[in-house]
Amino acid sequence: MTFLKRLTLLALVGLLTTACSSSTVKNSWVKPGYSDKVENVYLVGIAKEEDFRRLFEEAFKRKLTDQGIRAIPSHNDLSKSQESNRESIIKEMTANDCDSVLLTKMIRKRKDKGTSGKGIQVVQVAPVAAPVYVDPWYNNWGAYYYQGTGVKNIQPTTPGTTTLTIESVLYDLKTEERIWSAQLETVKEIDIMKMIQDHVDAVVRNLKQKGLI
Repeated sequence: MTFLKRLTLLALVGLLTTACSSSTVKNSWVKPGYSDKVENVYLVGIAKEEDFRRLFEEAFKRKLTDQGIRAIPSHNDLSKSQESNRESIIKEMTANDCDSVLLTKMIRKRKDKGTSGKGIQVVQVAPVAAPVYVDPWYNNWGAYYYQGTGVKNIQPTTPGTTTLTIESVLYDLKTEERIWSAQLETVKEIDIMKMIQDHVDAVVRNLKQKGLI
């Protein structure tokens, strides 16, 4: 299967709909013998939600620009309806004189159940119709001592987690071959921007380690 066919298929798959706190590289691959460095990268965030696509592409643009790489977000050229259109993608990559394309998408979501344990909660029972801290109940030691204490069993729990596996793939546009790919795991949280930045930082750090940028 050629790169362009792969690109069309990849664009049909969703990227992210949730947030997460950190990214860990689980698998990373670089084409054996590849020694060139990429200089003009076209960015494609494959997402169900257009906002997530834009956030990912702009985050990659900022980070790669800091590394001296010219990075072109695809959302400036391709609308959501054109995201999987082969001719449109080829046209825009050619027009932007890119030498490579970086695609990012979510490939897996795993949900883990939370844990539960035993515990007790002790609750002081105040006299009926007598508010707490009001005489004579609270300020008299004898009255206080003889008030009942309610004991209730509780089960403290920790919330479950959702782990996302996000894949980024880099293709050389001249040869249409994959030159690098990595799968990263990230845990779902609320802070969307931190999740995106964590992933982008991990990807760019790995590209640098592999000598591609």
